Amino acid sequence: MTPPVAEALAELRWWIALALLVAVALATWVVRRRRDLRRAALRDLEGAARDFDHSADHVVLAVNVAALLRRVALASYDTRIVASLHGTRWVEFLDSTGMPDGVGAAIEHALCAGPAFDDATADGRRWIDAPREWIRRNT
Repeated sequence: MTPPVAEALAELRWWIALALLVAVALATWVVRRRRDLRRAALRDLEGAARDFDHSADHVVLAVNVAALLRRVALASYDTRIVASLHGTRWVEFLDSTGMPDGVGAAIEHALCAGPAFDDATADGRRWIDAPREWIRRNT
């Protein structure tokens, strides 16, 4: 007959092994989820870029990019905080999480102005490149 201490240690080893297995499975799931989010977001951004290349409509680009950024932020950060952000607070959030200065504000301005937006000085390529880097850093 095995001593009770030895049996307890053997059982403890199994529980530790099970806990490690669960931790590895959870970590793998988190990494894959973030990777899948990044891939989908970058694919959607490329679609918005193609649409912009055909139409050169900055307002449509702003709508597409803003919706994509919101979706990524909701998936990557605390939903209770991100969901309530809009206007200046949304732009400040984007800036604080790595969006280059001025890009979030320019997109927000195009959204607010709508069809009246004067796109003579707008840099549509920057509205695509900066969110691409933001998505890579935040997913």
